[in-house]
Amino acid sequence: MPKTTLTVTSSNSQNIDDLIATVTQKLDQTGYGFLAIAFAQELAYHQSDADKLALIKEYVTIQ
Repeated sequence: MPKTTLTVTSSNSQNIDDLIATVTQKLDQTGYGFLAIAFAQELAYHQSDADKLALIKEYVTIQ
């Protein structure tokens, strides 16, 4: 279960870096700035795209 109730829509052509930017922006704009900071810090420990996607799913729901 994600840490927020936020939903991010992802297209098939969107790469992981664009998705990370979208998630960070959405967290900042919706009052979850503290989670945006935590998200950025945790990203430093995730190298592969699969790991990064798993981390994203810990914070938001992807449609």
